[in-house]
Amino acid sequence: MSSTSRLLLRQYLSEDEYVGDWLSETTTGAGGASGINLICSALIGKGDDYYKNWYAVLPLGPGGVTSYEVRQVSAFTSTTGTVTVSGYRNFSAQVSTAVAFELHKYDPTKKHAALLASGRYLAGKGLFMDVVDVSLIVDNIAANPTFQTYASSAFTGWSNVGTPTIAEETSRILPGFSRSASIAATGAVEGLSQNLLTYANQNAIAGKTLNIRGWLWCATADSARLRVTFDGATYYSSDYVSGSEEWEGPAAITISQAIPTTLSEMTVSALLASGVTGYVQMVAAWIDRVYRYAVPTSLRYVDKIRQQVNEDNTDDWQLLSWGNRPISGRILRLEGRGTLSLPASDTATMQVGDWELPLLLKRAAGELNGVLANDVTGADRLERLERSREAKAEVERMLATGNHGGHIIGSNRGGGVWETHWESGTQYLHLKA
Repeated sequence: MSSTSRLLLRQYLSEDEYVGDWLSETTTGAGGASGINLICSALIGKGDDYYKNWYAVLPLGPGGVTSYEVRQVSAFTSTTGTVTVSGYRNFSAQVSTAVAFELHKYDPTKKHAALLASGRYLAGKGLFMDVVDVSLIVDNIAANPTFQTYASSAFTGWSNVGTPTIAEETSRILPGFSRSASIAATGAVEGLSQNLLTYANQNAIAGKTLNIRGWLWCATADSARLRVTFDGATYYSSDYVSGSEEWEGPAAITISQAIPTTLSEMTVSALLASGVTGYVQMVAAWIDRVYRYAVPTSLRYVDKIRQQVNEDNTDDWQLLSWGNRPISGRILRLEGRGTLSLPASDTATMQVGDWELPLLLKRAAGELNGVLANDVTGADRLERLERSREAKAEVERMLATGNHGGHIIGSNRGGGVWETHWESGTQYLHLKA
């Protein structure tokens, strides 16, 4: 499914027959100091104050290289094409020449809200974006085991060992994943670690086996491996990677160790030798069967679940069934649908295909006109309400007749091997086999 940026969604909505206020140009001269105005010769001749109370948008900021800004227009000088905003609020800096801008009769913030409301409404009608997630592993107790959650320059659930340089890597990844963890050991043996006692019942695990499997990549032989310790003094390790410059998986990157009766921690680490850079795609750990998993929030509905056919291969998947039951340590591929949501910035995208776009925009036009009706009275208000009604009715006709070029898929519940349900706002997956 294709993606569409917020900038394009705003343009398409503005161009809709029920809105019709799209204007995009480029400044032809530098504006006044302190961001009081912008200048464009293409606007000359419209008449003074023609654009007064419109909204000026700088998608890339006053210099054309930063971020989105919107200001309401306080005056317009027709002879010079000068759009002034200082009567309300200046731009953050002087507007340069050759800077892209937009002029909107209707508040772009309301347009963004209308697009969001449209996405939510269509979700209620069964229209979603396709989502595939590979962050769950059968029986796993480690947090963020495939390093798909990265925020504030850190991988959620993982702590630094030493002072490595940690980053998300989006090129060197296994098939099906969007990122891996890049680790550069800068001064000693360094890496990432996690204490699994946070997620395990200590009184119930003594004497059982802790199993750890990983996927590592390193170009230097004997420089990257996994380790685990139960007391901070004695360590158990996987084999080192061979330095083959390929991903090396559970066939070599494996630890199975009896859990002692007395333990103060259960810390697993992915470690690199000093001066070496490597990558980690997965560190999974399990002790007992786990039957209940929180479904990633990107998935509103789960339609299918596939499991790795072989733990050393992430290209081959098979649907979970009574003949293909969950196997400890295998990655699960959840396929389903997520709610259409508006990007938070102009450069961010929304996963919306060609067949969904007309529905999204037409419903948004209806939402926008309904809001704009509250700003006017008399005949103008009645006209806005009628536009809102017509646009929304057109969406319903398209949904009812299927005349939107796409399809709304149903749910597949896995033949009794798994099911999902909601508890206090969280969706959980239950594996029954």
